[in-house]
Amino acid sequence: MSGKKLALMLVCAVLFLIGWSHIRSFLVVPGPVATNDALPRPGRRFIIKGMDFLQVDSAGNTLAMTATRVEKGAGSLMHLDAVRGKRSGRNGATAIRADTGTYDESEGILTLNGGVTMRTPDGFIAASDRVIYDRKKEILASPVPVEISGDKGRISGDRLKYRPADGVMTVKGRVRCLIESGVI
Repeated sequence: MSGKKLALMLVCAVLFLIGWSHIRSFLVVPGPVATNDALPRPGRRFIIKGMDFLQVDSAGNTLAMTATRVEKGAGSLMHLDAVRGKRSGRNGATAIRADTGTYDESEGILTLNGGVTMRTPDGFIAASDRVIYDRKKEILASPVPVEISGDKGRISGDRLKYRPADGVMTVKGRVRCLIESGVI
């Protein structure tokens, strides 16, 4: 990897760690430097290609995300493409991936859409079209139909709620279950 590319990646990572609310004072766009024209104005687009993002809370839980493209939206909203993420805590790591997503930094809400898959620390794989992660409440939820599969069977339902901190997964609404013979 070239030195310039590494330096650019480091600068982008630092900007994400500082937070979008503080980035405006660091951005410079082409134009005169001595005026306010040098800073992004509403309506201008800020796009980063290939971004890694890491957050660590006071309990030591981490949320690491990678997106092939990140675009700054209105307020504290970020639009993400080809999202890959991992939430790690004392009970292990939950990996997640999706086609697209949005992250609201001020609310701590990550919404993933399209081909969402989630792998829990105990090996279950949940698939859905939409998953919402509330960072403050530490809850992953799917308000649309979901299918969960594991070594010994499958469970499907209309919605899902998963707490990575304690590994509790709840499926509700027209729940169907197929369990391998001799498991129970």
